[in-house]
Amino acid sequence: MNIKDALRKIMTEACVLFSFITAVYALIVYLVFVEQDQVLMDAGRVLLFFVFSVLFSVANGICRVKTLASALRFLIHFLISTLAFYLCFLLPVQMTPSAVFVGMILFVLGYFAVAGIFALIRSRFRKTKDANTVYERQYSKKH
Repeated sequence: MNIKDALRKIMTEACVLFSFITAVYALIVYLVFVEQDQVLMDAGRVLLFFVFSVLFSVANGICRVKTLASALRFLIHFLISTLAFYLCFLLPVQMTPSAVFVGMILFVLGYFAVAGIFALIRSRFRKTKDANTVYERQYSKKH
């Protein structure tokens, strides 16, 4: 995969993620019944949604690099995602340090829950794929 294709894939994934985050935010605002004059976000906050989406997509792109060890890919993904969450969602809100800590703990727990579900699905997919492969002898039997 060349750089142009990788960037296209990262930006496409970022745009999809940005749309999802924005839709979830709109749904939360709709369900909580916040008045319209209190809901309007400034352009900077919306831009931070997009920055988070791009950083998360870059982390996903790093996970697709097969030359890195899988544990290293997972660690890099976790660190980039956690840093992006902190910089784009928690830092701009100017919360108390204890609230930031709780937010980070909730993010980490959610991250590992989603990562565990993803790993389980991936494991099942690989087992199914391995079960459907036909064994081919590598060496011929000599008499």
